Amino acid sequence: MFIDWYVPGYKAGGPIRSVHNIVIALKEHFNFYILTSAYDLGDTEEFQDVKLNQWVDLDGVLVKYLDREHIKSSVIKNNVEEVNPDTIYVNGIFSRFFSILPIRIGRKQNIKTIVAPRGMIGEGALEVKSLKKNVFLKYTKISKIFENIIWHASTDLEANEIRSRIGDQARIKVSINIPSPQTLEIQDILNSKKFDKIKLIYVGRISPKKNLHLLIDWIQDFEYQKPVVLDIWGDTNEVDYLNSLKELLRSTSKVEINFKGSTSPLELPEIYSKSHYFILLTKHENYGHVIAESISNGCPVIVSDQTPWKNLSEKNIGWEIPIDKTQFLSTLKEAIEIDPIDYSKMAKSAHLFFKENLNINIWSAFS
Repeated sequence: MFIDWYVPGYKAGGPIRSVHNIVIALKEHFNFYILTSAYDLGDTEEFQDVKLNQWVDLDGVLVKYLDREHIKSSVIKNNVEEVNPDTIYVNGIFSRFFSILPIRIGRKQNIKTIVAPRGMIGEGALEVKSLKKNVFLKYTKISKIFENIIWHASTDLEANEIRSRIGDQARIKVSINIPSPQTLEIQDILNSKKFDKIKLIYVGRISPKKNLHLLIDWIQDFEYQKPVVLDIWGDTNEVDYLNSLKELLRSTSKVEINFKGSTSPLELPEIYSKSHYFILLTKHENYGHVIAESISNGCPVIVSDQTPWKNLSEKNIGWEIPIDKTQFLSTLKEAIEIDPIDYSKMAKSAHLFFKENLNINIWSAFS
C-alpha cells in the first residue's frame, strides 16, 4: 500500500483514516506492507520515536517510514521488488512517488493494481490547482498510465466521477470506506451536551475545497438569543489561505469563532460529543469520514449537498443543503431552535444510525 501520510500522522484527514481502518479490519486476511513518508502533512520534522527507512511492525502491519533522502524512484522500486506483492494498492493519483510511480511499476511488472482516488477526481477537488491537475489527467490518457488498473470508488457518485474523467472503460469496484469505530455510549454523549450556549464545530483540513471562507463569512451575520461558538479544528500547509480566513473575522461578528489547531483522532469523539452541530460546506467529498465520525458521536450535521450523505433530515440526523448563504443561515436557525428534548432525539438517531448502517466491510474492493 502506498500513501503519502500515515499514522501516527493525522493532519491529512480522511485518506489516513481510510487506509488505517482498512488494514485494521483486514489484517487477519492479508499481509499488508505500507510504504509512506516519515512526516505528517505540512511538517518538516520526521515523526518522533519512529524508526525510519526500515520495516516496522505496527499492530501486525508492516510499515516503512521514508525520510526525504529515501523518497526517490530507486527506493520505491527496490521496496516493491523486496516485497514482491500480489497486489499494489495506491491512495490518491497526483503524488509522484506514492501514486504515479507505483502505478507504473505495477503496470510494468504485471502486478494487480488498485487505485483509490480518495476524492481527488471530483469536480470540487479539481477546482484547486485545476490547470496542473487537468493537464496531468490529459497526459494519463495519452500515456495510458491508468490502463488495466482497478479503481476503488467509495460510492456510486465517485464511480461516476471516475468514468467522467477516465472513460467508460474504467474497471471500477464500489465499496464504502470503513469508518472509525464508535467508542462512546449515547447516555455519556447526552450528558456531555450543555445548552447554555450553542457549540458548532468544523473538523478537517483547512483548505479552499472545504469552503471555510464561506462558512466564516456567512456565520458572522447569524444572531441568536444564546451565545453561539464555532470551533475550527484542523491544520493546513496552505498558510496564505489560513491567514485569509483569519482576516475575515470581524469585530461585529455575532458568533465567536476559534481556530483550535490540529488534534489527535483519539480526542475527537469527546469534541464531537460536546458539540451540537458539525458544519461542512465542502465543494466535494468522496465519502466524508468527518461526517461519519460526527454522526457516530451523536453530533448531527449540516453539510453541503456535494457529499454522498443524502436524506439526512428524513433520518433525523442533520441536513444537506446547497452552498447558499440564505439557505445555510435559515437551516442553522432551524437547527438551533430545536428544543433540547427533540435535539436529544436527533443525537440518539445519529448514534443509532451509525451503529445500524455503517458497519460495512471492504471485501469487494480486494476480491
